[in-house]
Amino acid sequence: MPPPQPPLDWLVAPFRAGCKPPSQRRVGMEVEVQGVCPHSGHRLPFDGPQGVEAVLKTLAIACGWIEECEGAHVIGLHRQGETITIEPGGQVELSTAPRATLAELEEDYRRFLADLDAVAERLDIQWTQTSVHPLDPAPAVTWVPKGRYAFLSEHLATTGALGHQMMKLTSGVQVCLDYQSEAECFAMVRAVQGLAPIVGALAANSPFVEGVQAPASVYRRHIWRHTDPQRCGFLPGAHERADYGFADYVEHLLDVPMPFLRRGVRWFTADGRTFRQFLTNGIDGIHPTPEDWALHGTSLFTEVRLKNFVEVRCCDHPGVDKVIALAALWVGLLYDDEARRRAWQLAAHWSPEQLQAADHAAIADGLAATIDGTTVADLARQVVEIAAAGLTRLDEDPVRLAPLRELAAAGRSPGDELLAAACDPDDSLRVDAWLAFEGDRWRRYLDGP
Repeated sequence: MPPPQPPLDWLVAPFRAGCKPPSQRRVGMEVEVQGVCPHSGHRLPFDGPQGVEAVLKTLAIACGWIEECEGAHVIGLHRQGETITIEPGGQVELSTAPRATLAELEEDYRRFLADLDAVAERLDIQWTQTSVHPLDPAPAVTWVPKGRYAFLSEHLATTGALGHQMMKLTSGVQVCLDYQSEAECFAMVRAVQGLAPIVGALAANSPFVEGVQAPASVYRRHIWRHTDPQRCGFLPGAHERADYGFADYVEHLLDVPMPFLRRGVRWFTADGRTFRQFLTNGIDGIHPTPEDWALHGTSLFTEVRLKNFVEVRCCDHPGVDKVIALAALWVGLLYDDEARRRAWQLAAHWSPEQLQAADHAAIADGLAATIDGTTVADLARQVVEIAAAGLTRLDEDPVRLAPLRELAAAGRSPGDELLAAACDPDDSLRVDAWLAFEGDRWRRYLDGP
């Protein structure tokens, strides 16, 4: 007989627990980079002397990170509130500790890059930040041996044409922000959804796939649109409903199919059942716990999602020198009430269908797309200036936005810069030029102030 179920308030509780006063709010980031052979540009395998596991082991020995294992493999690291995890195709992801200021966040980021730099020298590898690996097809990239990824790959093989490209080839930057109330949380969510087409185009850095120019200007977000419509894209109802709240988010999450379950070290399939079905009937005698609910929440891949903070997920990795600028943009837009209100006004008049149409246009044509008679580049310039004013009111330095302000002023994305540097007249990738472009940008930033 199944155990008695606690009230469904336990599903809402983690989100309510995230509410905190402005004096306690912090900013964090998740930043993914991709390691390649510096001679060929091909992605690193998981195994071997130059593989991703060797990277983790070297980081542990040389830089004081502590290993985390799954079975016989090292699959992550942690150190003083920070973690390094490995994405399905071997992308290396830093999750920072929450920080009170952007200056503290940048210190963590630079230290991470310095650690990666030391490993690259030892192992003869190169780090790249292009948000879709521009050379290898997904089948050529080895899977990381984590149980979660084995079951997620099976699930996504049935839900969209590009799920494995998403898992193996993509990398992005997620910015994590606190909220003081349920109302503020979803004001932030609405603003992110409305701005996703604009900021996504400004940060776009995925201009190639499989050695040729990609068929969409923001190809990483195109991939996400063809991964799993039930767990990706925009949150239904959140854009148009001012009263959308934690209970609505829970209701949505309850009806998203579950790709996996975990008990101890064992992962197993949920056979596509929803968490609502899991609550009602259990699965093979197993009944849900708060840990299951938290795990299920990590399998939702919307442009913005909740943990006990707001996680902004809509942006490509814009290049090593623009990551902190991107974090600063979201801080200025979302932590300042006036900036958030002004930013929301850019998209508040759209219906859900118009938001989707705007997003499709921006994914296809980037900053050159037109929305309501205005180019996305013009909208991006407005967004950057709104963020700068917000940062000033928050006593953060708006100069941190300079890399994005320069792009917006020129109507160019990071991907446009890479196209200019490494695209042949026949639209193919010049691998040597790409690697030189990435290496020069990495070196300039790491050697800078």
